[in-house]
Amino acid sequence: MTTVLTNMSETIKKLADDLYYDYDVVGVRFEDKDRVIGEICENSRHNEDREDERDFPEYGTDEYEEMEELDGTCAWDTDCEFIRDIDNYSYSSFTTNHCYFIAGDYGRTNETGDVGEVVIKNAKVIAKLF
Repeated sequence: MTTVLTNMSETIKKLADDLYYDYDVVGVRFEDKDRVIGEICENSRHNEDREDERDFPEYGTDEYEEMEELDGTCAWDTDCEFIRDIDNYSYSSFTTNHCYFIAGDYGRTNETGDVGEVVIKNAKVIAKLF
């Protein structure tokens, strides 16, 4: 049986609303690293030459380290279509072990990044969603 996500979009919206005045930007980040609440995330890397947005070198490899380092951590914008529709997915749909709600002091869209992506400077883990 496939476990479907329930009320995750509601949880994300509530967190975003509650933190509206505390942080400049919020986002949802999927990754394998097991993080703790309050932890500051590392800056992400960017590979604009990839044909498929899922095609990304493994973290910590030489190929990963050679990519451009961004000025913050990549996440999904909480208002993008994917996050608004996240309750329609199952846990098995994701290729990562964890999902976090993160927030930071400054955010921007990455001009050559993925659709719905935001880059968050000084991104702090606010909540572990799974």
